[in-house]
Amino acid sequence: MPGKMVVILGASNILWIMFAASQAFKIETTPESRYLAQIGDSVSLTCSTTGCESPFFSWRTQIDSPLNGKVTNEGTTSTLTMNPVSFGNEHSYLCTATCESRKLEKGIQVEIYCWR
Repeated sequence: MPGKMVVILGASNILWIMFAASQAFKIETTPESRYLAQIGDSVSLTCSTTGCESPFFSWRTQIDSPLNGKVTNEGTTSTLTMNPVSFGNEHSYLCTATCESRKLEKGIQVEIYCWR
C-alpha cells in the first residue's frame, strides 16, 4: 500500500489491523515566493521537505542561467547561498525535491535593486 503503514496485532483469537497514514510529501521555501535584495547583499534561499526521509534536491533558474551560488544540502533542507549578489542574480529560482518517484518544485523570485 503506497503511502500507508500496516501494523497487524494479534491477541487471542482477535486480529487487529491498524492503518497509519504517512505524512504527505510536501515542499516549502523560505522566503515563500519573493526575495528583494540590494546589490552586494548575501542572499540565502531555503527549500525544505516533509514526508520524506532522504529527499534529493536540485536548484536551477527558470531560464537555466548559472546559479552563481553555493548549494548546501542537509537532511530534508537545501540552501542556495549567493554572496554577494548583483543584477546577474535576478532570476526566478526553482528548487526541485525528489522522493522515490515523486517530484515537487517550488519557485522563488529574486529581485535586485541599487540605491544611488
